[in-house]
Amino acid sequence: MSSIFSPPPPSLDHALLLLSSGQTLKVRAIELYPAEQLAKIAGLRAQAAQKMGGVSTGLGFIGSPAWAVGAGAVLGVLEAALSESSRKQALPMIKYAEELVMSLRATGQVFGIENIKHIEHPDPSVWAASTVAIKRITENGSWGRQIHTDTEVTTNFIHSGDDFLRVQTADGLINVRWSGVIGYVAPSHAQPTNARLASGAAIND
Repeated sequence: MSSIFSPPPPSLDHALLLLSSGQTLKVRAIELYPAEQLAKIAGLRAQAAQKMGGVSTGLGFIGSPAWAVGAGAVLGVLEAALSESSRKQALPMIKYAEELVMSLRATGQVFGIENIKHIEHPDPSVWAASTVAIKRITENGSWGRQIHTDTEVTTNFIHSGDDFLRVQTADGLINVRWSGVIGYVAPSHAQPTNARLASGAAIND
């Protein structure tokens, strides 16, 4: 009887992306955005879509993925296409949503792969991370004294939903179109145990 062992798989401290171009990227960190602000933007766009009643913008119907990419470029088209009542109700929502989108870009935070939840799945929509900060709350107590209380504030971050991801590689931060990714390997810490051990299994005869 003999035992043959294949060498253990190399440990990956990064995610591996295979692009349709044939290029391979080693991703060590990914930029995510505040979930609360993204939810606010989505809510405004949904309300605007309801007010519009399915008006087409040339980039697709409002609320569609295409609209999310190019809303700021079609406000003039919408102003010409909408009735006066719809314009008064919907356009302020659209403009405010786009202002939030512009400010959102400055609130992104780059998280190391090891700090992103659900990174084992090749689906950016489920990736999430969080930060915890200490916030001091000051209240007026008796006799005019101020009472200071420190509390933890957690901020949740998720993917924006855009087709482009901003990722950290050895060459710096780059934008990657997710629809151009044809292969994905999760970092070692996120892979199931049986997957990590598969290539190190023993063969007995």
